[in-house]
Amino acid sequence: FDDIAGHWAKSYIELLAGKLIVDGVTDTAFEPDRNITRAEFAALVVRSLGLAADAGAASFSDVQSDDWFAGVVGAAAKAGIVEGYEDGTFRPDAPITREELAAMVVRAYEFAGGEVAISDACIAQALSKWDDADRIVWGHREVALAVLTGLMNGMTDTTLATDQQATRAQSAAMLKRFLTKVGFINET
Repeated sequence: FDDIAGHWAKSYIELLAGKLIVDGVTDTAFEPDRNITRAEFAALVVRSLGLAADAGAASFSDVQSDDWFAGVVGAAAKAGIVEGYEDGTFRPDAPITREELAAMVVRAYEFAGGEVAISDACIAQALSKWDDADRIVWGHREVALAVLTGLMNGMTDTTLATDQQATRAQSAAMLKRFLTKVGFINET
């Protein structure tokens, strides 16, 4: 991809593209700094785990069986990797936040057999070093696990930016780290 030369996530993107986990938006462009939607990331997780599409398992009011993402959202829901909102929606076209991204990656890690036991005290301790941990809405456990297991890095040394929208590059980086941790791909 022409637009990843010199980008911090170039190696992650190239590795995952070579394994057919991520695609470009064209043959020559990846758009690493573009936001990624909840449905797009669900597709990447399902592809990385090799799960079979299951449109019937997508029981969200805003996911119809003929939507391009119905099968991947259904597979991810069936595996416990994605959850909807209290109103019964999935919001597939909404940009995914870094908090949601961390949650999906941690759930994929758990699904693949990753060890994840953590106490409330450990969660509090893991998040205490981050100045913006108070912006985590609901995913305290998942964000703490993502940080402690090395699946997620801060945006700076003191901020996680969990309330910000995640980019395609950040998604590729977290997926690569997850796949390496569970032994699905090698370090190189």
